[in-house]
Parts: sequence; C-alpha cells; structure tokens
Amino acid sequence: PPPPVAAEAMAPAPEAFGGERSAVSAAPASPIEIVRYIGVDRSRWPATGAPRNLAELYTRILVETDRAAAGGAWAPSGRLRAYDKERRGALARLFANRTVTITALATANLNDPDLTVPLPLYSISHSSVRGTGEVFVTDFMSSHVQAPLFRIRPNTAITLHLNAKISDDLKVQGTAMVLKAVQTAVGIASPTSTLLTTLSKTDLSNAAAAIDGALGGLWSQDLTEDIELGRLAQNWTADAEVEIAGTVPWGLVRTQGDAADLPDADGRGRDKPVGVWRIRLACPRPSYFDPRDLCSYEPGGPAAVFHPDGVEALKADIAAHASDASILQESLSSQVTIQDFVKTQSWYTAFLANNAKKASDTQAFCANTLTALYATGLSRFDASLVLRAMGRQMPGVFTLGKAVAINAANCGALVDTAVALPG
Repeated sequence: PPPPVAAEAMAPAPEAFGGERSAVSAAPASPIEIVRYIGVDRSRWPATGAPRNLAELYTRILVETDRAAAGGAWAPSGRLRAYDKERRGALARLFANRTVTITALATANLNDPDLTVPLPLYSISHSSVRGTGEVFVTDFMSSHVQAPLFRIRPNTAITLHLNAKISDDLKVQGTAMVLKAVQTAVGIASPTSTLLTTLSKTDLSNAAAAIDGALGGLWSQDLTEDIELGRLAQNWTADAEVEIAGTVPWGLVRTQGDAADLPDADGRGRDKPVGVWRIRLACPRPSYFDPRDLCSYEPGGPAAVFHPDGVEALKADIAAHASDASILQESLSSQVTIQDFVKTQSWYTAFLANNAKKASDTQAFCANTLTALYATGLSRFDASLVLRAMGRQMPGVFTLGKAVAINAANCGALVDTAVALPG
C-alpha cells in the first residue's frame, strides 16, 4: 500500500469561512477521500485480499490518536489551542458577534451482528458575543475502548460513516454538555456489560439514536460533510486501520508560534489540522471470559502479529483456568447476568421440575443451554464453558445424580472440544 499521508495532505484548506481551497487533491487512484474538514486514508485496510475465517472469535472497535503526529507539526508547545491568541477585544465584540463551532463524529455500523457505535472525534467552539464575553469549548477524543465486544460471524461487515458539521450560530454551553454525553454514552447505556448480546443491543441502539437526535437539534445554520466506506471482517489484518484527519477553519484555532495563524496576502488562511484518528478492530480473542488475544506484541518492534494457529492452545488454557463463579456472574446486559438469564428460561425450569429425569432429558437440557447462549451472542466455546460451570456450581444442577448430571457421558459430544466435562 502507499505510505501514510500526513494530516496536512489529507485535509485541504478552506474556500469558505474566510479561507481558500488548497491545491492538494486526491489522484484518481488514491486511497484518500477528501472533503473540506475530514479526510480518510483507507490504504492500510484493503477492501480485497485473501479472506480469513475469523468466525467464533470476538473483537471490538478501537480508536486511537497520535498527538505528536496530529498536532506536533503546527503546535510546538504541544497545546491544541492558545486561548489568549484567539480572544477578541471588547471593541470588536461591540461591533460584531462571532460564534463558530465545528464538530466531527464517526459512526461505525456493523452488519451481522447489528451494532451502531458513535465515536465523537472532536468539537471546537469559540463564541465572542457582546455582553457575554469570550466562551471557548474544546472536546477531543484521544482514545476510545468502551465499544462492546462482539462475536465475529462469517459475513460480518463494518461501515464507517464520517460526519463533520460547522455552524456559525450555536448555544455553546449546550454543545459542551451534549458532546460529553456522546463520549460516555456507551458506558451509560450498558455500564456493566462489555459484550454485544441480544439483551444489551436495545440499550446500545437507543443510546446511538439519542446521540443523533441531540446533535441534530443544535444547529441553526450549518455545513455538513459526509464520507462513508465499508470493509468486511474477513479482510482484517493485524495492522488494518482507517485513518481520519480533521481540520478546523482558519482563525477558529490559534496556537503559539504557528506561522499558519497569520493570514495570506489576500487576508485569508488555510484550515488548521486538529488531529489524526486511527479506527481499527482489536486483535480477535477466543473468549469473552479471558482478555488474551491471538496477537503477539514486542515493545519497540513491528506491528502486532496475528497467530490464528494458536487458537486451540489458548482455548485449552482458558478452559483449564476459567473460574466457574466468574463465568456465571458475567453480564449479558446491564441488568442480567448469565446465571439470571439461564434461570428465566422455560426449558431450565421444566428440567428442574421433572422428577423422573432420564439421560435423554439431560442431553436435551444441554442442547437447549448451548443454543440459547449462542443465540445471545456468545461463541460455542464460551457457551460450553457456561454449561460446564452450571454443572459444577449452579444451584439445582450441580447436585444432580451421575446418571442425569452434566457430564461427558450425557453432554460431552455437544460441547466445544477444548472444554472437558466431568467423567
């Protein structure tokens, strides 16, 4: 793939709000999509290539930014803004009000499973109004790791929708509050669940919808830019990522010692880069109950290396050391643990109420358990770990006699090969 593109090349200069468009543009074969305030480099996540089977593994969406790359070239002090240089005098405010705000939001939409993850990148505002003085708002995402884990399916796809809005009339304090809510929305919607399941999906979807509605109602006059691109999970590699560059209008942000703060001969200047964000999928892992993944990392070395051949060995180690109590108390949603979920199922209560259990009843019980847990979003391996934990520790189940117990004789053929049931 072509080399990385600097933020300045990814986001051209303005032709409105007092600026002018740069000569920089994407060549016909370039992997970079550009509008005025947002640019995307997709070269490190190709749309084609030899597909790999990642089904039954978990991943999540991650966002990181490198402030050295994002702002170092134009902010020697390391500060994103120098507020003292942005201030307007009382006389200037007396004759003319000035309010400019720009906000960028990335939304990751997953298909199979269905999930929407809003990712607010930045919001920068400056209001200089007669009678209220100067009001500054800066909201910058440095990293995001709160998106839930999800089980990869054979047809999992991700679509990134990038949206930048700039407004010259806004209630600044309201924006600050909304953007802060956007940043923490996933945690608020599901504070104790870190896995996308059928039980937690509604909360996450409602949070995303609320964010869209809140942002949409803020603007009285705005300019909107959109970029959309999609990728299949089967084309993932350990270094696959999409880079997003964001800029703000010239004059909205000032930094110490930055020559770009000065206008051109015609009184206009170039857009100023705010940051470069990298959106990627975390290295796949085989279990919700263990944080270890299938990549190797060397400090100061090359990028992570994916080791798909190590999945069975890692699953065997997880199965040998997993805590039954912890598994049963893990959350499927903010209000429901795995044990709570199982105990509310009709097949569970019917099995316990059966006073004439046979081995075939236990086999049906095991099959129902695995099917129901898999349908919620757990992998076959994790569902097998839950079934084993139920047989060894769950009230009403672990006391069953050997003939009808959850053991290798009754249910061994149904579970993942890495999970050994009692003999």
